[in-house]
Amino acid sequence: MKLALDENLPPSLAHAVHALLHPEGGWAVVTADRKIRTQPLEKKALLDAGLIVFVLAPGWNQEPYWPKVTGIIRWVPSMIEAVVAYKPPALLSIPHKFTPATIKPSGK
Repeated sequence: MKLALDENLPPSLAHAVHALLHPEGGWAVVTADRKIRTQPLEKKALLDAGLIVFVLAPGWNQEPYWPKVTGIIRWVPSMIEAVVAYKPPALLSIPHKFTPATIKPSGK
């Protein structure tokens, strides 16, 4: 799986995730832009592209650098499972606090 991170996330996180993942399977997007769920044109563009989009839940944007990047990396195995479990296009939510629960579709 390949993950594309939006401009709201640190470039160093994108480099770290790239180094950790095997470039197999499809693409997924991680975004900190929660408004994407309510912006019809942006949401449509991502879903029309046939992508799985992970939206970071409230709370992530207030995290300092290290808690944010380590928290997101901690979710990567669950993101991989979600890419297998959900057929694209899909809009999924990444909770702010890590739990062993699976990633679920976004509320909107």
